Amino acid sequence: MTFDSHGAGRLSRRRLLAGSLTATMMVTLPSVLSACSSGVSTTTATPAPDLAAPTVATLSTVRVGTLGTIGDAGWWLALDGGYMRDLGLDFVNTAFTSAPDQISPLANGQLDVGGGAISAGLFNAIARGIPLKAVADKASDRPGHGTVGLLVRQDLWDSGRITSPVDLKGMRIGIASKGVAVETSLNSFLKTGGLSVQDLDVVALSFPDQVTALAQGGIDLALTPEPSLTTAVARGFAHIWLRSDAMLAGHITAVVMYSPKFATEQTSLAQRLMVAYLHGVRDYNDAFFKNAPDARSKAIEAFIKYTPLKDHAVYEQIVYTGLDPDGKIPLDSLEKDQEYFVGSAQQQQRINLGDVVDVRFAEDAVRRLGPYG
Repeated sequence: MTFDSHGAGRLSRRRLLAGSLTATMMVTLPSVLSACSSGVSTTTATPAPDLAAPTVATLSTVRVGTLGTIGDAGWWLALDGGYMRDLGLDFVNTAFTSAPDQISPLANGQLDVGGGAISAGLFNAIARGIPLKAVADKASDRPGHGTVGLLVRQDLWDSGRITSPVDLKGMRIGIASKGVAVETSLNSFLKTGGLSVQDLDVVALSFPDQVTALAQGGIDLALTPEPSLTTAVARGFAHIWLRSDAMLAGHITAVVMYSPKFATEQTSLAQRLMVAYLHGVRDYNDAFFKNAPDARSKAIEAFIKYTPLKDHAVYEQIVYTGLDPDGKIPLDSLEKDQEYFVGSAQQQQRINLGDVVDVRFAEDAVRRLGPYG
C-alpha cells in the first residue's frame, strides 16, 4: 500500500488517536470488547488493553439520518478517512428531505443520530418533553462562508423590479421546510425593509424542486443552499442577491442531534461517533478554511463519492459552510431562532436552551483529538 504525504499524515493522526483512545477509554462489557476492537467503551473500570483492528463482521452499527448533501461533510470525511472503521463503527445512512422529518424517528429510537436545521419543530418537541439533544455544530454562517443564498428568478432580477427588501412583499418563495433556522436569517434581512417572512408567500419545496420551480416560473425567490445554489446560477435560472452570512453573520443553522436512547444507553458508541465526526470536521477545515490543496482535493473526492452531485467543477466554485472544529454550539445563536419562532407563532412556548445542547460528547472528543490549530 502506498500513501502520499497527506495520506501518511492522516494515518499518523489515526494511529495517535487510536493510542490515545486505548490509553484513556475504559471497558464496559466483554461483548463490547469483541464487537469494537479498535475503539473501546467507557466505564469506571480499568484501562482497556491494546486491541486489534475491528473486522467488518464486528463493527457496531450506528443509524444516522443525513440530508445527502455537503452539509453532511463531517460524516462523509469521517467515512472517507476511515475514522468510523478505526473506532469500530458501522455507519448506516438514511437520507431525509429535511431535518424536521428526522425528529420523530429520533424520538422513538428508529434513528440514533440525526442532523439538520435548527427548527421550531425541534424546539416544540423538546417543549413536549422529548429529550432530543443538539451535540455538535453542523453548519454556521461564518463571514465569507454563507452557504445559503437568496435566489431571485433571473427574469425578475433582470427586470430591475427588485432593489431593496421592501420590493419582495407578496412574492412567492421556496424554502425546503418552514420554521427552520434559515427563516431566522431571512427574517433578519427582511426587517431592514420593514417586512417579515409573513409578508411573503412561502411554499415548501425540496432544494432540487426549488431550482426547477425557478426555471419554470413557479416561484419568484428561493432560499437555497449549496450546491443547488451554484447550479441554479450556472444554468441561468436565478441570480444570487445575497448569502446567509450577509443576512445574519455567525448564525448557526444546523446541528448534529443524538436520540435520547443513543445518548444514554449507548454512551460508548456516542462518544466514539463524535470523535470520528469531529476528526472529519477538522479535515474539512483543513480543506476549506486553511485551504490545504491535498485536503481540499480529498474532501471533494469524498463529496463526489457520497453525494448525488458528481461534477468536480461545481465543487470548485461553491462556497462552503462554517463547521466548528470543536463542535461548539453558541446559545446566543439559538436564542435568535427562538425569538423568531415564538414571534411568528411557529413555536408554542419558550424553552430553556441550556436543555437543548449537550456539550459532553464534543468536549470529550476534543480532549481525545487535542486542540485544533
